[in-house]
Amino acid sequence: MESIKTYKSNLDTLFNPKSVAVIGATENVKKWFGFNITKNVLDSTIQKKFLVNKSGKKVFGLDTYKNIRDVSDPVDTAIIVTPSPGVPEVMEDCAEKKIKTVVIITAGFKEIGEDGEGLEKETIGIARANGIRFVGPNCTGISNTHSNLNISPWPLPQKGYVSFVSQSGNLGGYIINRGRREGIGFSKFTSGGNEADLNFVDYLEYLGEDPNTKVIIAYVEGLKEKEGHRFIGVAKEVTKKKPVIVLKVGRTGSGSKAAKSHTGSLAGSDSVYDAAFKQAGVLRVEKIEDLLDVAAAFTSQPIPRGKNVGVLTSGGGFGVVIADACEKLHLSLPTLSPRTVEEINDILPSRWPHANPVDMVGGVVGLKMYQIIEALFRADEIDGITTAGGIGYSHSAAELGEIGRLIERMKEHKKPFFPSVVSGEEVVKAIRKKGLSTYDTPERAVEVLSYLVKYGEYLRRSL
Repeated sequence: MESIKTYKSNLDTLFNPKSVAVIGATENVKKWFGFNITKNVLDSTIQKKFLVNKSGKKVFGLDTYKNIRDVSDPVDTAIIVTPSPGVPEVMEDCAEKKIKTVVIITAGFKEIGEDGEGLEKETIGIARANGIRFVGPNCTGISNTHSNLNISPWPLPQKGYVSFVSQSGNLGGYIINRGRREGIGFSKFTSGGNEADLNFVDYLEYLGEDPNTKVIIAYVEGLKEKEGHRFIGVAKEVTKKKPVIVLKVGRTGSGSKAAKSHTGSLAGSDSVYDAAFKQAGVLRVEKIEDLLDVAAAFTSQPIPRGKNVGVLTSGGGFGVVIADACEKLHLSLPTLSPRTVEEINDILPSRWPHANPVDMVGGVVGLKMYQIIEALFRADEIDGITTAGGIGYSHSAAELGEIGRLIERMKEHKKPFFPSVVSGEEVVKAIRKKGLSTYDTPERAVEVLSYLVKYGEYLRRSL
């Protein structure tokens, strides 16, 4: 059995190679995967890069080798983008070259049926006989922004501290590209593909120890057979240190069938997955956009100490909507303490409802709103704050300054802040520049906040 030290060393080599070889390198733009991966590897910060193409012709003006065995230097990681029938032979060549980590981009294995399954088994056999660990097949590769490594067809993500494991290559690319648009930084990305060797649990365990990973998100179609108990054990250890957010698909019979045909994954009973996630402290989300929205909140917001939410709105209707959302998601709207009520009395007209949600009666907004938010931050009965409307109404330079002070109060009091229905593009930009998200609807703000509350409750139970 592979030792933990050796296993971690192999994954370190995958994400931080000193030398790589692209087998099947091409400058033919019609070969989309091969073209983009070759280009991205050449653009990566790697000490030595080797291109292998059986024709021996130059690629992007660079010399190529006809076979990986012809490379005289040591190679840490090989990337295979050749047609599937020839992959076992290429793996034999990698074994002879003493390469210990491989990324198999090529599709046409277990996911296509019996013929492909035979090729996959042959490839696994060669790898195991020679101590090779590999990603894929049928994947879109890996990236590591902290070492400027890009073994994928997508542009390198913005640098950050969210690591992403996806059992779908194309969905992974979509999330990466959407994250770039929304200013969310990534650390490591892995497209597991068929997970014939390295699998989701392996990546989870590695990322749990990775100092450049603060939040882990994953798109999961299913775990490998007999990996369930290991998953729970690994996830329990990881979630004590950092949040793990999973979009597990296949809830329905149709979805489960689609997952199996996509990567050949073992979809399994959805209720079993639900129970395993809850036991291990994994946060299960329902929608693709949840992965990024919840991850962004964890990278910028403090974990709430409880589930008591302070609400401030520019009108009563928003307050009703938020109250319904909080009850649905098992969050509480506590009664405001006499001290908090007294503070707000000094800010708002006497006709304000003297209750939570705090309604800024009659459109009383502007900079007074920030005074109320600060009062809620100081309130012992409040664990987190959400607002709907009001912010951005004044369109003034003074308001931009108030936003900066508000962020400081959030950090000082260690209470998350979720603003929704923010007015004014400049104000939205100012908030996002400080690392916080804004939300189009109050329900969305409450929904994302609820995941932080769940994680905080899990941590307190685990200690």
